[in-house]
Amino acid sequence: MQVFKLCLCKIARNPLFFIVYVVGLSFMGLAMAAGLTLSQSMEDFERQSTQFAVIDRDDSELSRGVVAYLETQGQRQPVEDSGTGLQDAVAKGGVEYILIIPEGYGRAFAEAVEAGVAPEPLESVYSFDAATGVLVDQRVNNYINIVFDLATAESAAGSAGEAEAIGSHAGAVAGGGTAAGLDVGESAGESERLRAGADDASVESAGLWELLASEALEMADAKVQASYMDAAAHSDGAQFLFYLEWSMYGLFAGVVASVCGLNGSLSQTDLRRRNAVAPLTQTSYNVQVALACLVIGLVAWAWDFGVGCVVFRESASALSAPALMGLANALFAFMLLALSVGFLLSKVRCGIAAANAAGNIGGLVLSFMGGVWVPLSVMSAEMVAIAHFLPGYWYTVACEKAAAIPAGLSAQELLVQLGPVAWSLGVLLLFALAFFLVALVVGKARTRD
Repeated sequence: MQVFKLCLCKIARNPLFFIVYVVGLSFMGLAMAAGLTLSQSMEDFERQSTQFAVIDRDDSELSRGVVAYLETQGQRQPVEDSGTGLQDAVAKGGVEYILIIPEGYGRAFAEAVEAGVAPEPLESVYSFDAATGVLVDQRVNNYINIVFDLATAESAAGSAGEAEAIGSHAGAVAGGGTAAGLDVGESAGESERLRAGADDASVESAGLWELLASEALEMADAKVQASYMDAAAHSDGAQFLFYLEWSMYGLFAGVVASVCGLNGSLSQTDLRRRNAVAPLTQTSYNVQVALACLVIGLVAWAWDFGVGCVVFRESASALSAPALMGLANALFAFMLLALSVGFLLSKVRCGIAAANAAGNIGGLVLSFMGGVWVPLSVMSAEMVAIAHFLPGYWYTVACEKAAAIPAGLSAQELLVQLGPVAWSLGVLLLFALAFFLVALVVGKARTRD
């Protein structure tokens, strides 16, 4: 076992990649997992208030309605109506959003409704360092576009009662709600009130626009609601699970780089010549080197899993014994995959720099496609389909399925729960076996050369 001892000495003398990737990134994963917010209540949330300003040069019923709608989204701040004043207000952080309504906008809007053409968009200015202004601008434009479309329908129908129902619908949709369940026929009583309060049933009627804006604001305020799903019931083991999924990147990069570094040091010309004339078979040599590589993987696996169990002992203790066993096996299977990839790269005589890059890029890609950076639930169907062909996806699935195994199951129930975990682990092991077999073929070809 002289070769095996030599490999261990080389590993101990050059632990840079192991320390940087396996140890260093594990601490980063610990910090991120510790920052997870697992339990909140509705009292922890409040509606965001936007600091905005409006330059209303029109002072029409429509412009006043838009201003009133904006006031439901935040607090209005006074701003000087000049180019310098507008620039200073946004640049200095006094306001997050400025809406400029030009003179004659109400009249132009009514003419656009009669002509059936889209009105000119309003000019707006918002802060460059936050997305709040963009969101408010989208809400304002959405509100105006809906009012325009529905006012056009009212104009074609020639009915003030329909205009009232349209206004209610516009306010509900612009306020973030839904028009489902609103029936135009149910607003017949309100339409009578509009007919009585408006002298002119045309879209150009000032009274109609005022009532339309009032109804829109009323419906917007009634339809804006927030819902909250308590995550406390789903937080058992979440920190430990997230940490293990995050460890995918560091484990893969560290093992690949360390294995390639070890095999690269053994591939020096003088050392290869001494091994060639030594009384040692090639099979024995390869087995001892493989055992040394396996030691690297085992230490990395034990470090990641052990540190997670110690730091997140409460989270890990919330999981059942079969769940912890499944998580340990999933991490072990992924470690074997990293070993196989590192073994393959070493057989093609990949340099240290190239192996470092391959480990980094490979770890990042596998982590991303495994749903560590972005949840798979928000990815497109095409991305999820591609993820099925990468081992990172199956590692994540194995971890999530294993963590979901409850305690107190009978033997038959436990076998049913372990089925999906075993399937995912099998796919992972097949990936590892495929890379290992390719490495053997490449190594044999290299030996003949």
